[in-house]
Amino acid sequence: MLISHVDLRVRDRARAEAFYGPLLEMLDARSRRGEEWTSFAVPAERSVHWLGFITRRTAAPCFFEDAGMMANATRIAFVASSRERLERIAERLPQLGAQTIEGPDTSEGYYAVFFQDPDGNRLEIMCASGG
Repeated sequence: MLISHVDLRVRDRARAEAFYGPLLEMLDARSRRGEEWTSFAVPAERSVHWLGFITRRTAAPCFFEDAGMMANATRIAFVASSRERLERIAERLPQLGAQTIEGPDTSEGYYAVFFQDPDGNRLEIMCASGG
């Protein structure tokens, strides 16, 4: 695994939890929540690979809930275990509050759906070889 973790900036922690909780649960991730932070990880990888956000700058200077947050062009891609699973998740995206849903991209050997979270962060769910 190349990435250790992603510290994601969000405007509103409760709204972000309501979006990412169900989305990442469909990808087998589980949430952990502390007083000042929330993280999501696949249980076997919990201590090493995770995505998270926290409430205050004091807990860690590199990521925090930020009312002035501005999304950028970075995209985070999550892996689905199959094309069928990706399609089931894509069907739920509007209910979760996903914006600007595009796809699927059916490039050779690649199948993906692109969208934005409620804060405008760019996301993707993909599976290689079309599932």
